[in-house]
Amino acid sequence: MRAPRWDALVRPLLVLVVVLCACRPEPQPLDLPRPSGVGTPGLGFFHEGGATIRLGPERFELGLSGAPSTYAAGMLSLSYGELGSGRSLNITGPAREGENRTGPNLSLSIGTDERTYEARDGGCVILVERAGPRGVDGSFRCRRLAGDGVRARASGTFRASA
Repeated sequence: MRAPRWDALVRPLLVLVVVLCACRPEPQPLDLPRPSGVGTPGLGFFHEGGATIRLGPERFELGLSGAPSTYAAGMLSLSYGELGSGRSLNITGPAREGENRTGPNLSLSIGTDERTYEARDGGCVILVERAGPRGVDGSFRCRRLAGDGVRARASGTFRASA
């Protein structure tokens, strides 16, 4: 008995795939509403805001980056940055109104054109003045930031709103 030819097995399968693909309707993009935080208790999506950062002798201002910035149930995720530059400020983790210290779950990082400084070990105090679905305002003070073996001090303010 002769083994069946390869193309004799594959051709019917290809015809079946083509027929099935032709019968499926074209997928349509989802038209989802852009989250606004309005009317959603405790949940905020922020589209406007800015940060002022002092890192050693350098001072710079940043707007919210394209990454999502949110506040929900005491969890903060703020991302500020400039396209085409290394400058950024990111604050992520549990933070409520009042004084919060960076640690294993709450981090603050500052990016420059040369390096990224991070604080996760209690080196920064983040003072959240207002936190809710309509916006977040606060400031930070860092005495121990580390980046590529370089230590630095920093301070600044941040705000974000829906």
